[in-house]
Amino acid sequence: VYKYDSLVTNKENKTVTRALGFKSYDGYIEYVAGKKYTKLKATVAPAKRNWIERDRVVLQILGDGTELYVTPDIYYNTDMFDIEVDISGYDIIRINKVNVNSGDEVGLINARFE
Repeated sequence: VYKYDSLVTNKENKTVTRALGFKSYDGYIEYVAGKKYTKLKATVAPAKRNWIERDRVVLQILGDGTELYVTPDIYYNTDMFDIEVDISGYDIIRINKVNVNSGDEVGLINARFE
């Protein structure tokens, strides 16, 4: 997972800031939320890279190893969409990028705990 000053979305061709980029391979990022937050919010978008039509990925949100949320399938032409996940009472929050059928870079934009 990479932190970008800016990232370009695939479908909208929009430059966004405050983005994390999950590269073409499976990956994850983990945070110690310390049970202090109730929500994880972010915008998700395929990033402008080397997507091909058959590529399909999902992001999976885990709280202390329990699955809390899985995004709809993300393709090269998926519109940007917002997520809001209830993380109340969880200490460790993990975001997994899972390549369902190959896949390329996915941006997690303005991700934050509230």
